[in-house]
Amino acid sequence: EQRLQHSQRLETLGTLAGGIAHDFNNLLTAIQGHLSLGKALIQEGNNPVVHLDMAEKVVTRTADLAHQLLAYSGRGQFQVTSFSLNTIIEEMEAMLAVAHSKKVRLVLDLDPKLRMIHGDRTQIQQILMNLLTNASEAIGEKEGTVVLRTSMVDLSSDDLRQRFTGQRLYPGLHVILEVKDDGCGMTEEVLPRIFDPFFTTKLTGRGLGLAALRGIVRAHHGAVEVFSRPGVGTQIKLCFPAAGESASVEPVSPSAMLRSDLAGRMLLAEDEYVIRNISRKMSERMGFQVVEAADGEEAIHCFEIHGGDFQIAVLDIIMPKKGGLEVYEAIRERDSNLPVLFCSGYSPDLIPPLRSPDEPRGFLQKPFTMAQFQAAVANVIAIRNRPKARI
Repeated sequence: EQRLQHSQRLETLGTLAGGIAHDFNNLLTAIQGHLSLGKALIQEGNNPVVHLDMAEKVVTRTADLAHQLLAYSGRGQFQVTSFSLNTIIEEMEAMLAVAHSKKVRLVLDLDPKLRMIHGDRTQIQQILMNLLTNASEAIGEKEGTVVLRTSMVDLSSDDLRQRFTGQRLYPGLHVILEVKDDGCGMTEEVLPRIFDPFFTTKLTGRGLGLAALRGIVRAHHGAVEVFSRPGVGTQIKLCFPAAGESASVEPVSPSAMLRSDLAGRMLLAEDEYVIRNISRKMSERMGFQVVEAADGEEAIHCFEIHGGDFQIAVLDIIMPKKGGLEVYEAIRERDSNLPVLFCSGYSPDLIPPLRSPDEPRGFLQKPFTMAQFQAAVANVIAIRNRPKARI
């Protein structure tokens, strides 16, 4: 049995690697093609901006695939707020109506006393669309019904052991999001594999699908429960810890802070040369004088020499010798008010909590555009410059 489980894990890993390689190669082919055409236009004395724009759009799609992988691993980036699933569903009702066949009837059964949850609205919307699309496709061309239901349940330790074995849930009040269809259902052979990346019963795979869904739910400290029978249909329940009644707190947009003074000396710590090089050019275009460091020890050394002269420190989190978090600790030992911007392909969950509400610190997800980089830099400097609240 252990050998069989090991073989299945290797098969899943191979499917994941093959699917990622296929999708990334397609995207890289498009990027390379547009850049080649752009270079040819430059050599002919023509404007390459059309192909540069297209290459940038494909890069955004490539970043989306990377974010799906992070979601699959449960380490995706989230903008956490408090909200009601009922509100999400009601806001998306028109969109949900066109996400399924006209022969499929969508029935909403929403608990009017539903408690809020903590999470990322965008990720929950993505989950909702994926589940509804899958339910509609399971029904196919025949007439059928999809029920979208919200409810609440108080789960005991025994409930968790019986229903959510191996999933990290704690006893207490939980919010349930249920999608139920009367489609073709799944066999006992298919059911255990539905969360495998790129696995599909259709002719061709289309991505991470339910694998990313499970990663997103896990990152929200939730769990998934699936029931299915051939010819009867499928029922998928997502379980999230209930939050209090607090209202949603929307993230502050950095666009209003772009008037900050973008000048002075910047400490740029990044071990990948190509990223460090393009970040330096972006920073110099903003107006900064850049001091580069290729690893954490070099960054700390640069700070010890020029510490008082820096306007901001931009730190990669994962670097050789010492990481960005160790550089951050070294900076904070001497300067509690220097703006620090972390840049990473991972989620901001790796970063420790703010030392104070007024600490000038920010996070920027890789990859990023010039505009996103400038906004993030301006935002964190603006935090340092704004008046401090008096106690």
